[in-house]
This record gives sequence, structure tokens and C-alpha cells, in this order.
Amino acid sequence: MAVLPPPSIGKRYRGRFGPLFGLDRENTRVLLLLLLTSVTGAVDAASYLGLGQVFTANMTGNVAIIGFAAGGAALPLLNSAIALGAFMVGTIVAGRIVRRCDITATWPRQLTVCVGITFAMLLSVFLLWVTQPRAPAPHVIAPLLAFAMGVQGAATKKLSVADLPTTVVTSTLTSLGADSRLAGGTSVRWRRRAGAVAALLAGALAGAGLFQLREAFALVPGLAALAIVLTASRLLPDRELSSAQDFRSGEADSPGTDSSPSTRPS
Repeated sequence: MAVLPPPSIGKRYRGRFGPLFGLDRENTRVLLLLLLTSVTGAVDAASYLGLGQVFTANMTGNVAIIGFAAGGAALPLLNSAIALGAFMVGTIVAGRIVRRCDITATWPRQLTVCVGITFAMLLSVFLLWVTQPRAPAPHVIAPLLAFAMGVQGAATKKLSVADLPTTVVTSTLTSLGADSRLAGGTSVRWRRRAGAVAALLAGALAGAGLFQLREAFALVPGLAALAIVLTASRLLPDRELSSAQDFRSGEADSPGTDSSPSTRPS
């Protein structure tokens, strides 16, 4: 299954993509991670609305559902537990793939491999789902989606980009409020944090809207975002991008500079 542009295209345009938008390494990563965060919203829209209230990206929700169901609530304990297990398997697989990746690269090749796996899994589920008159059994589809999101979550974690875990925004929202000026903070990285929440919301909104047309269509926004990330990763230069204008603060950002809250606002 070909999910990447031909190498000749990547070589031809590689090195032009980053400077074209004037982004440094960190901000290029941020934009791609925001796209991946939108995938979470779309995938959870598909699974929660179409597979009987099962989360396949937000494992916090699944843990809560398992607890509720164990306490007697009429919720899908087994399907949520299966999704949770599949997600963990996905994190293990991705963890092994990215174990020795070069994190100084703008977007490590191993990370592209993991995004490709996520795309392939979502596309397989979409094709299986859209060709059926009704949604396939949740215990078949939910583990596949959860595995895919586990791969994505573990792979992106390797980049260690603050406030962008891509599969959950609880900690992002906590930081957004706790570090805000209303709380006496400096609102460090507030654009990135707000962007993550907006990206997940946009993915969920698009997924839920398309779900009304046909259940499987809820996955289309996620597939589109993954395709963009895969294409962009092929067009990025092999090495770290040069210093460029920081889109968050308007300050120059040198490669390798530590953008800690104490030295740089967002």
C-alpha cells in the first residue's frame, strides 16, 4: 500500500518545504503534531458514536468507563478493556520502532513509519466499515483503531514536544489554565496549548458531522490529516532546519535552543 509520495518528488522538493513557510524545527514539529491531534478527535468521534461508546484514542475515558461499568453502569466494559489493551500493544510496537531514532532531525524517519502504520490501519478500518451495510462488531474495529492511536501516541512522545501528546488534552488544558495570566503565570506556550485543544475539537466536530452522512465517513478527517503529515514529512529537509522566525513569539529561534518557560514566552 503506497502511502508516501515517490522518493524522486521528496528529493526534488526536500529543503524547500521548511524555508517556504519560514519555520524552524520546533515549529514545524508543532504544526505536524497539531494535525495529528486532530486525528484523535475524528477517531474518537467514529468509535464513540459508532461503536457503542468506546474511546479508541482517549484512554482516560476508557479507564473511567471500565470503572463505571464495573460499578454497575450499563456501559461497554469488555469493549473498552479490549481497546485499552490494543492501545497498549500499539505503544509497545511504536516504542520499539522509535527507540533509536535521531531526534535532532526535524521529523525522524522512524516517526514517519509510525504515522504510516496509523494511516494504514485507519484506512483498512475505513474500507472494511464503508463496504458493510452496518458497522462491524465493536470488538473487531475498536482494537484496530486503538492500536493505531497507540502507535501514534507513543511515536510522537519520542519528540518530547511540550503540551502536544496528540492523543489527550487534559494535561494541556491544565497547563493552559495554571500558567495563564489569570492564575498569576506568564501564559507560556498558550498558543500551542490552545491550538492543541482547537485541533482535537476540530477533528471531533468534522468527524461527528461526517458521521451523520455515513458512519465510516467520521474517519475521513483523520485520514486526510495523516496523509498531509506523511506528505509533509517527505518534503522536509534531511537535517535540522536553519534558524527562522518563531511564529509563536516573533523572536528568532536558533536550532537546539531550549525554549523553557523561564527563558521564552509562547
